[in-house]
Amino acid sequence: MTDIAILTNCKRFKIPTYIVRSKADQHIRNIMKDMGYDSDDDESEDQKKKLYQDARQQFIRQTRQSVKDNLENANMPDQRVYIVSNEPMLGVVKEKRPKKIIDEIELLNDLVGEAQIRRARRDAQTGAKKEK
Repeated sequence: MTDIAILTNCKRFKIPTYIVRSKADQHIRNIMKDMGYDSDDDESEDQKKKLYQDARQQFIRQTRQSVKDNLENANMPDQRVYIVSNEPMLGVVKEKRPKKIIDEIELLNDLVGEAQIRRARRDAQTGAKKEK
């Protein structure tokens, strides 16, 4: 089943969806290599940081635009895409302050927030049924 079909069916059944692009760190490294970065070269830390920031911004921009275009082509409403990596996500979950985060904190907050809303709604419905 395609991603669009999954999103369509989730919408039909009122199931919340989250579009998550994982392994951002790998993709950013690949873009850095495409930009000419070679880990064997003796580049300064400043050059490496600048290249990393440029590659990071390019990846974020391209990913968000790609998702927007794909949703638009499928006549689906625009939806946020969360861009994450394993190490920063693990750090966020363990309540550390990881470097190189993109959307890990927002994803976790949105997931927890949605779960709380759904649970409160369910509990309210259950309580109303018991009162009858």
